[in-house]
Amino acid sequence: FIFLLIGYQQVLVILHRTRVAQRLLGLAHQVAQRRAHLVGQVFGKARELGKALLGRPDQEAIRAVVDNAREISSLDMLTVLNTDETVLYRANDPLRYGDASDNWGVYEALQGSGLLASAERDGVLVLYAVHPIRAGGRVVGALSVGVSLDDPLLTRIGQEVGAALVMLSPAGKVLARGGTATAGVDQRQVEAAFAQKIPVFAHDQSSRKTQVYLPVTVVDNAYVVLVEID
Repeated sequence: FIFLLIGYQQVLVILHRTRVAQRLLGLAHQVAQRRAHLVGQVFGKARELGKALLGRPDQEAIRAVVDNAREISSLDMLTVLNTDETVLYRANDPLRYGDASDNWGVYEALQGSGLLASAERDGVLVLYAVHPIRAGGRVVGALSVGVSLDDPLLTRIGQEVGAALVMLSPAGKVLARGGTATAGVDQRQVEAAFAQKIPVFAHDQSSRKTQVYLPVTVVDNAYVVLVEID
């Protein structure tokens, strides 16, 4: 049906841009996962951090190690937890601690296995790598490292492919936006993309814009990326 509205050549252009956007999104996810994983792995093994968690936690030593990791990695979502899953230090919110973490993967990390997960935090999609912290031959805590899939990331990808991009939750909630995509989201198309697990195309004759609702998986959760092309 879309062939009749915009023509065969334009459909080929849209398909090409959509495939490129899909590949770039996949690469961006892989880079974010790898980055979070490496930072968590390296600093989770830091001897100073493990030592700071032995016995009564040394808050100043924990802060020094994590702030150093933050400076080196340019990531600010770094959180240290004890074996009770209680937050000891958040690099992005140092005054908030003593609460229980709701991040996936903390339990597994405290059992000795690192884990990757994704979650919505403050309306943004975040990739997490959670790693055990060891000292004295045992696990003494966990380090969680988060990387946001945010507006700047989608803007860069959109500029590469000449399209506006919007990251959507299954309920159609906007999690990130890159470019000047149409404000309206067709929830029926979002649901169709989830159900069919294939790109769903829609064309608006008045604005002469084509929208592609592209299903994507980020670690362990499903989302839809709206790709809008003039």
